[in-house]
Amino acid sequence: MELKLFKYRFPLTCNFVSASHSYAKREGVLLVLNNDKIEAYGEAAPLHGFSKETLEDILKYINQHKDDLRFQIEKKINEGDYLSNHSASSMPDSLVFAIDTLLTDFRAREQQTSSQKILFEKPKSRIEVNATLTLADQDKTLRKAEQLWKKGFRTFKLKIGADFIREKQSIEMLRKQYPSLKLRVDANKSWSYDEAVSNLNQLAPFELEYCEEPIAQSGSQVLSKLRKASPIPIALDESLYQVRQLSHWIERKCADILIIKPMILGGIHKHLEICQEAIELGYSIIFTTALESAVGRGMTAALASGLGSDNHAHGLATGDYFKTDVWEDKKYLKKGYYDLSVESELDHNINFNAPNATIEQIEL
Repeated sequence: MELKLFKYRFPLTCNFVSASHSYAKREGVLLVLNNDKIEAYGEAAPLHGFSKETLEDILKYINQHKDDLRFQIEKKINEGDYLSNHSASSMPDSLVFAIDTLLTDFRAREQQTSSQKILFEKPKSRIEVNATLTLADQDKTLRKAEQLWKKGFRTFKLKIGADFIREKQSIEMLRKQYPSLKLRVDANKSWSYDEAVSNLNQLAPFELEYCEEPIAQSGSQVLSKLRKASPIPIALDESLYQVRQLSHWIERKCADILIIKPMILGGIHKHLEICQEAIELGYSIIFTTALESAVGRGMTAALASGLGSDNHAHGLATGDYFKTDVWEDKKYLKKGYYDLSVESELDHNINFNAPNATIEQIEL
């Protein structure tokens, strides 16, 4: 059994903008575990503005604990286990996610099945995915919307918060053009509380699925107050990762929908516990990537297949942001769905010579 570590840097096709950051490239660490028959993968890619740790923290932790990491991974493989349990340890969350992905992938390949079938008894085989649409120019917006519609997307996520009057006009235009289209908006924390109440009431006639991160204030009291005042469901994304105890945050009922980024949240044990608690409290769970490579996207899709909402599209169609990747996963995106009916992770291996990419091995 051999464990290898690689650091990667992939350029993006365009800057990806969140509430507080803009990303032109993606960096992370790939774990590769192989024996004579199987090669399995995991990925740790902390995202600035979301993750508590940095890439440097990951590399430092691995360097300090490399012997124990290798021992624990090989021990779990030999014992037939596939989930780590480091909830009380100092291991960075994205590294826990990487190890869980690695172990699950190894077990799936060993049994010639898929990760979702290792994790869940009855996972969904197809997961609806959303497309993201900018509203900078109405003509361009309509042309892009038509292209996405023809590809099979039936849920559009709209980035708003720059010019509400113009954005409202574009939303009205889209609603008239595509009456059955599901529309969700992401305000990227751009509004004050009063602005949010006013804007959400103005947007209510367009039957939006939800508004993500409407206000800059992320305290539980103000969000709970806004949720009660809003005619549109409220979703939280980055706010979830700016608190110490996510479980306590969930109990405050500050939103209707939780946007879960597995790379940021950490290990699979944590996902199982938190998502089950949230579902019991009436939340809808939407899974989305944290702009990681196809390795992390595959595990995010696997988790969505077992824990994600059946009534909402999930943010899995983010491979287009990459100029290059470890492998191509577009073939699994079919007519607005991420298709898990094929044993997808068995079909590919990392391309260490991907064009425009930097993938360098780090000695363990």
